Amino acid sequence: MYMGRKEYVVSFDLHSEVCTVVPTPSSMVRYSDILDFEDSVAVIFGSKDKGSEISLWTLDNIHDRISWNKKFDIVQDNMGWIYSCLGGGLLYGRTREDVGEFFLYDYRKKDFKYIPLSDSRLKIVLKYTETIASIEGLNHDLFKFSKTLSLI
Repeated sequence: MYMGRKEYVVSFDLHSEVCTVVPTPSSMVRYSDILDFEDSVAVIFGSKDKGSEISLWTLDNIHDRISWNKKFDIVQDNMGWIYSCLGGGLLYGRTREDVGEFFLYDYRKKDFKYIPLSDSRLKIVLKYTETIASIEGLNHDLFKFSKTLSLI
């Protein structure tokens, strides 16, 4: 589980129940919240210098050392904020100058496609994954649970 602010990302390991605070690079500006990129935690960072490159970085644990690793550069075209990694090579975000203009960026083809939306409040896209995992073996007696609740 991850959460973060501008200056750091907090990692909570569900197995060991330990929190780790990982600072974000101080020389960088964030262009996204925490993203799920190919099953890794990622953030879009850019240099504080105007016109510099913007890149997707993942938070990796290599030899028990947590560090930020640059994956690829993003061709800038008035990019303001990335909301989500949609899979299939696509990032979803909005432009810097027009809050109502959203885009899909194909990082494999380095291509922007603009999406004019009439409702600029739409910002978040959720990914949904189905599973065929069996829930057999789970033993929840909801009737007993209901009785307990009614006695309280």
